Amino acid sequence: MVDTARIATYAVIFTQTDSTRTIEAAQWPLVLAAILAAFAGVRLGRRFLTKVTMESIQTLTGALLLLIALTLSLGLL
Repeated sequence: MVDTARIATYAVIFTQTDSTRTIEAAQWPLVLAAILAAFAGVRLGRRFLTKVTMESIQTLTGALLLLIALTLSLGLL
């Protein structure tokens, strides 16, 4: 639902501006792939979101914060 609104907004802005840069024919497959990937992500998110608990999100967030802290302290990041 959000992706549909975003794509519609971008389409309106794109058509209302006097942009000299248009999407070339070779770029359309990439645009189409991005649109399809966005919709696939929404569908997968809906499917698996009900299986994710708040505790697992907190655990993942804590682990990633520790990983970032470790890489910063070692000078890798």
